Amino acid sequence: MGADGIRSSARGLLGLETSVDFHGQMVWRALVPRPLWATGIHQFAGKADTAGLVPLSDRQAYVFLTENGVKRSILPDAELAPRLQQLLEAFPGRVEEIRSLVSVSESVVRRPVLTALLEGAWNRGNGVVIGDAAHAPAPQMASGAALAVEDGLVLARELGRHESVGAGLQAFVSRRTQRCRTLVETSVAIAGLEQAQRHHEAYRLVDSCHRLMAEPA
Repeated sequence: MGADGIRSSARGLLGLETSVDFHGQMVWRALVPRPLWATGIHQFAGKADTAGLVPLSDRQAYVFLTENGVKRSILPDAELAPRLQQLLEAFPGRVEEIRSLVSVSESVVRRPVLTALLEGAWNRGNGVVIGDAAHAPAPQMASGAALAVEDGLVLARELGRHESVGAGLQAFVSRRTQRCRTLVETSVAIAGLEQAQRHHEAYRLVDSCHRLMAEPA
C-alpha cells in the first residue's frame, strides 16, 4: 500500500500515471499564538488574496494566506515571514493583529496549490495507492488528510470482507472513487472562484461540499 503523497513514488512503481496540476496559487501557513477572539475558523477576502486563522489548541493557531495569480517559485527561508507580513498588509481589521503575530512565528511555510486524481484503477496486482497518492485535492477544502484516513479504514474493511486481496481492492476503489473525485474537482473549482474574486460563490461551494463529505463514507 502506497500512502506517500501527491508526488508518490509507489504510484510510479505500480505503473499508475496521473498528472500533477498547478493552479496559479501559493498557500502560506504560519504557526502563531492563538488570539483570544479566535474561537473558530476565520477567513478574510482581500482585493487580490484570501487570508484567515485556524485555532489548533488553547494556545496555538495557524495563519493562512492564499496568494493568487503567481508562478511556482521557491523563496529562501529568511524571506518567508517578511513576505507573508507584506502580503497581509492588504487586509484591514483583525488581520492587523494576525500580521503582527507572524513576526514571532518560528514556522512559516509556502507551498504551491497542486492537485492530482488517478483515473481508473488505483491498484495493480496486490498493490494499491491511497490518500494524496490517488486523489490530492487543493487545500481550500481542508479535507485531504480526512480522505486519507477514510481510505485506510475503508480499505481495511473491504479487505476483511472479501476472500481475495484483488476483490477487496476492487471493492475499495469502487467505493471510494466518486467521493474522492467530487472533493478534488470541487477544490479545483474553489481555487478558480477565488482567483476570479467570486468569494461568495466559493463560500457556498465549500459549505455544500462539507455537507456532502459529512455523509457516511
